[in-house]
Amino acid sequence: MIIYLVIATIIFWGAYTKNPRFFYVLGFFCIFIISAFRDVTLGGTDALNYDRIYQQTPGLFNLTKEDLLSDYSVGYILLNSAIRTFSTDFRVFQFLYVAITLFLLYKIIGKLRLSNKEKCILLFSYFCFRLLWYEWVLLRQNFADLIFWYCIVSCYYSLSYKRKTFYIICSLLLPPLFHTSAFLNLLLLPMMYLLDRWSFSKKKYYVPIFSVLIYVLSSIVVNYFFPYMVFLGGDRYENYSEAISTEMGNGNIVNYILRFFFYFAFILNYHRDKSTNKDLVMKTIIMVIIIGSVNFSSVNRMYEYYAIGLYLAQTKLLSYYKQPMIRFAYWLGMLLIFGRFLTISAEGTFLNYSMWLFQ
Repeated sequence: MIIYLVIATIIFWGAYTKNPRFFYVLGFFCIFIISAFRDVTLGGTDALNYDRIYQQTPGLFNLTKEDLLSDYSVGYILLNSAIRTFSTDFRVFQFLYVAITLFLLYKIIGKLRLSNKEKCILLFSYFCFRLLWYEWVLLRQNFADLIFWYCIVSCYYSLSYKRKTFYIICSLLLPPLFHTSAFLNLLLLPMMYLLDRWSFSKKKYYVPIFSVLIYVLSSIVVNYFFPYMVFLGGDRYENYSEAISTEMGNGNIVNYILRFFFYFAFILNYHRDKSTNKDLVMKTIIMVIIIGSVNFSSVNRMYEYYAIGLYLAQTKLLSYYKQPMIRFAYWLGMLLIFGRFLTISAEGTFLNYSMWLFQ
């Protein structure tokens, strides 16, 4: 566990040095090293399953229609096939996958017009909250999330109507190539733009009210939308019917409260925030609050498509409140969250870190 906490600490406190740019790049480099060269078994049964998929996928010249129409999404199978064309070693795939996805994350953060200090804090926040889970375990959805983030951030900063339209179309069509859950954005993305039409006061008061109602009435909400999930996401979502009865009500209440905390901190400081990305944060963090209100653990996968707003709100907290004690409390609190995540996730395999380079 120590190696993760040390990297997180370097990224965070590097933000407050004279050269935060150096520590931001160093943070990405460290994350790349521990991810690309990690033991392929880290990540539990999911990681082993991805290894199996890779070994079963033929190279590009032997790829069949049946391979492409498997349960693992066309884009992901094509990525596997392209790499397996010249190497059957899953470690090569892992290395290239990490390089591609971290580069994409680097480009996304670069588009947000943050200072180097803010980039360090955002990377630290994402690293402690979710990065390893998606980078090491949920490989397909990680790719889908990053493509979606890239598209909505690019759309937000585009001045041309044609370019905005292009990025919206891409955000709806490209992520499903890697994970079928992205099809649900056909419903959720229009909802984001509809909610954005509300006045600030409505967003301030109505969103918490709707959130609590959804939380209390989660079983009704899920049962109502489940047929649409099956229609948009395919037959695999029929397997969730049993999970609905067993997992309903087991959402993480601590994460629910934390999301609200960062939402309110952002709302209270919205009018004095002079950044160019505050409206992007508003659009996306509302979606995180609304989707994350469904008290069903599997829903976490859906709000992650909009979680760039959550990580930006976390970053902004330390811009709003600059007292050293708050800075220290944020660092310590995030490390505690990170430590708990490492302990309970992926069957505890993250705790015994090892590299295939030294095996």
